Formats: sequence, C-alpha cells, structure tokens
Amino acid sequence: MFARFSLWHALLVCLLAVASLNAAEPNVLNAKEQVSYTKGLQTLKTDAADGRLIELNLGEQWQYNTLVSHLKLRGKTPANAPQLFRFLKAERVRALKAGEIFGYKTAYVTKSEEDAPQPMHLVEAAFTHDNETAFNASASYPTGTTYTYLDVAYTSSDPNETDVPAMVEEFGGGTDVVAAGTFQPTAESAAKADTVRSINSWSISARDLNGNGSIEENEYLNVTFLSRPLLNFGGLFGLNVDEPVDHTNDGQISICMNRTWTNDCDVNLTGSPNALKVPLKGSYRTPPGYLIDPTGVDAKSKTADPQDFVKLQLTQHGGACEPQYNFSMTDFWNKVSISADRRTISWDYTGANAVDFARGCRQVQDRVEFHVNLRVPVTRFGSPEYLPIFMTTRNLKFITWNFAQLAPMKITNSCLAAGTLIQLNDGSEVAVEDITAGDLVFNEYRKKQAAPVVDTAVGFEDKPMVRIESESGRALMMTDLHPVVTVKNGVTLARDLQVGDAVPTIDGVEKLTSVTRVAYDGNVYNLKLAQRPGKNLASDNTVYANGFMVGDGTMQAHYEKLDRQRSGNILERIPAAWHDDYRNSQR
Repeated sequence: MFARFSLWHALLVCLLAVASLNAAEPNVLNAKEQVSYTKGLQTLKTDAADGRLIELNLGEQWQYNTLVSHLKLRGKTPANAPQLFRFLKAERVRALKAGEIFGYKTAYVTKSEEDAPQPMHLVEAAFTHDNETAFNASASYPTGTTYTYLDVAYTSSDPNETDVPAMVEEFGGGTDVVAAGTFQPTAESAAKADTVRSINSWSISARDLNGNGSIEENEYLNVTFLSRPLLNFGGLFGLNVDEPVDHTNDGQISICMNRTWTNDCDVNLTGSPNALKVPLKGSYRTPPGYLIDPTGVDAKSKTADPQDFVKLQLTQHGGACEPQYNFSMTDFWNKVSISADRRTISWDYTGANAVDFARGCRQVQDRVEFHVNLRVPVTRFGSPEYLPIFMTTRNLKFITWNFAQLAPMKITNSCLAAGTLIQLNDGSEVAVEDITAGDLVFNEYRKKQAAPVVDTAVGFEDKPMVRIESESGRALMMTDLHPVVTVKNGVTLARDLQVGDAVPTIDGVEKLTSVTRVAYDGNVYNLKLAQRPGKNLASDNTVYANGFMVGDGTMQAHYEKLDRQRSGNILERIPAAWHDDYRNSQR
C-alpha cells in the first residue's frame, strides 16, 4: 500500500511540476534550475564518456528535470511547444505507472528487429584543426517521425567560452536530420592546456499518431544523449580509401542488388541475393611523431570501442543498419595490418569479407549515407592516445582536414521479365535480353530521332512480379516499382495499377482487364535511353514493352525517388495537436 501511495505521490508531484513550467521564460534558468541542470548534465556526460548512447528514462526525476531545463535553454517551453511538452509528460506518466523510476532506459532488441533498420543518433564529427572546431550530429528513425528535435553543442570547462549550439526541428520527417556548427576559440582560451572540451548532442523523436496527449500502441517518445571528447588534430598525414569508391566515374557509388547495369554498378550484389555488402578497404599513415600502438589495437580486437562504428543510413526509409553476420568492430581490429615502422595501418574487407549489413537494409534508396568512424590507437613520446579517422558520404564541406569525403551512394534495382519484346525504331521487336548498348529504340515523342540505348541491366527478382493484361489480350510482367504510363494518372508504379486503368499501347489506348501478382523464376532486364537535356522523363524516356508504354531505368529511378519522398503540406502530415508547435517553430 505504501509503495502504491509513494508511486502516485511521485506522479502527482511531477504533474504539478510540469504545470508550473508554463510560466517559464525560454533561454533562461533560475538559480535552482541552473544548479540542478549543471549537475544532471555532468552526470550524463560522465556516463556517456565511454562513447555509449544514453536513452533517458523520464520516469526518473533528475533526468526529466535535466531535459526540461535543456529544452528551456534552447528556447522550447510549454508555451511555444505545447504538444511536445504534453508528450513528454505522457511519457513520464507511462514510465511512472510502469515503475520505471531509476536508471536509464534499456533497449531490448529481438533478432527480428536486428535484421531491420534501427534508430540512429550520431555525433558524426567533433574535431579541432588550426584553432577552428567543427561539429555535427545526425538522427534517423525508421519510417520517420511526427516530430524530431536534434541539437549539437560545443562545450568547454573554460568559463570564458560560452556554449555554441546548433539546433534543428523537423515535423513529419525524421529520416535524415542533421545539425552542424563551427566555433573558433580565442587564442588565450586555446592556449589553456587544462581546458576540457566536448561535443554534446540531444535528440528527441516522437511518433504521435493520434495527438491525444497519451502514448498508445505504435506510438513512442525517445530521448537520447551523446557526448564526445573534442580531439585536437594537426591534419591527416595519409588516409587512403580504396573501397568504397566510384569506379565508373559517374559521380556516385551505385550498389546494385539483384541486377547490374553494365556501365554504372560500383558494387555488384547479384551473387549475394540475401545480403547487403559494402566493401571497405584502405590505409592510414600517421603524422611524424605518432606510432601505431599494437597493444591498443589488440585491446580493441577484444573489447569493442563504442566510438568505433560503421553504419549505413537509409535516408528515405529512415534508420540505419550496422554490420552483422561476418563482421564486427572487434573483427575489424583483429584483422588490420601494421607496417614494420608502425606508421601505417591498413584494412581490407572486400569480396566475401565485405561488410555485411542487416537484411532489412536491402531497400532501393536514391541516397544512403555510409559512415565509418575509427579511433586509431597510437603512442606519442611513449604515451598512448588516439587519432581519429572519419569517412562519410555526408557532405561536410565545413571540415577539410580530418576525414575522407566519399562519393554519394545509392542502392538500385530494375525490371522486365525475360522475353519481353521491345519495339525498335525500324518497327521490329527484339527480346529485352537481346538489347545492347547502341540499339535504337522507338519513342514516338522523339519524332524522327531514334532513342539510343546507353546501358542495359540483368539480374533476378525474389519477390512476386506484377502481371498486367489489357482488353486486346496483350500482357506484360514486371517488378512492382517499374513505371507504367497511364492516361488518367500519368506515370504510375506497377504495384499501384488497377483493373480499369486506361493505358497507352502501340495500337492506341486500352483498359487493363487484369492486374495480378505472380511468382517468377528467371532473369529480369532493363535498359536506359540516352537523355536529352530539358526533356520530360514521362515521355522522353519511354519504350514500348509488349506493346505497353513503360519507362526506362532512368525514369524508374526518378519515380522510385518520388515514391519515397513524403508529399503534401507539413501540416497535413502531422496531427492537429502539433500544428501550434510547428507554427511557433517557424517564427
């Protein structure tokens, strides 16, 4: 009875405390709040010192108070973000009712969940060079969020250095959120050897489907905190990246899953139908005075360093995948090579040993972010320390000294069944598998100009295909994301076609009489036409396949991207309860 009374008493106290916040002024803490916040933040930084991500438990009073004070300092109060604070209160009520009043949250991940993209919160960069500091953080959540808050800040033990924060809020997004900033300390401050500097980052993700002030099934609120020590570094002496790179010189790294284009695949996965593998190969040579520390490398091969990571982020779907199956960060350090002079460390994870990511990341994505962060154990004058290596596809133009900028990366696929007849410019028809680069394909929108084929793809499909049939009896089988031209709705993905849709054919407009899913055991093919600058993809990049007007590989990539983008006004994508929060955030 006493325990029950204590729990509800704590709940009542917390609700009263939340109510009293409504009169709070943003950006200013009173003396009591400042003392409590300073103590709470220091506890979080200490507990995150080993590089781990902390997920706050709002059922514990000091964690809740620290978060509320932090938001207040960043200008967020119940007055200008009413639904955010209602949702924070709802999470606190849920935690108290569940008896979660001590310690941080513990995420229990099942094996099935491990195979799917996981929430991501990273400090991607935290380095100082030539007396200038650059820092950034990113967050990504599977299938997106109602609301995402992300900040990153430079903090210093020197009272003469003020915190320098960067903050971003996103409503109805949450799959690729980035906050970044720079700071240049004074010469006097930079000269203080005992100054402790770090980069802290907070992230709040809320999925509030109903907006009714409570947390129901399929809804959540997560609050995470990261702290990274600031590393002073005089410049990379020699970071060499051999993989992944843009081998085809088309400006991007293309990962081809079940099929490969002859001219633009940089990573070919057709031999690994159930895997998503990315090669990782390179080397790093230390600056003079630094030697690779074999003892430190050996320690990392036995115990994982939370600040080492390799992640593949899905920017359209949201979330990120980490290496699984045949690769771990301890494996990485166990297999690196150290040169005889202890100045160069190298790694080679290619071919069968490529980094193997969770199966759930095998998704077509117009853009993925590939992040590699390593702390190389070194000695300097006999003392152990670490030098950072950072490789990313993220465009971090504000940093030019301590990382390798990789080319943009995407995951692709394609799609027509073997035997599909493609009409050529001379009126003849050729099976899609027999089309080669240079063939001239018929396209009525190009008038007298033929449409030259510039690339072809071949592979397989492990999912049921879409089969359509028209009133004249012509039929076509294709993958579900292949674009088909319709009279009413324009370009439509095959999976969205319906019986009765009117479609252009080589003999005129016909209605579809059948749209079904069928199992398929055979190769699939696609082709790309030469693009004409400024021309409409919906017409200029079409071919006749079994008499139906469909898109080529370029059009497919374009409409796959549109399909993954969230459409509509932001206010239409979030519950009405969040509208005031959004409007206030724009002021």
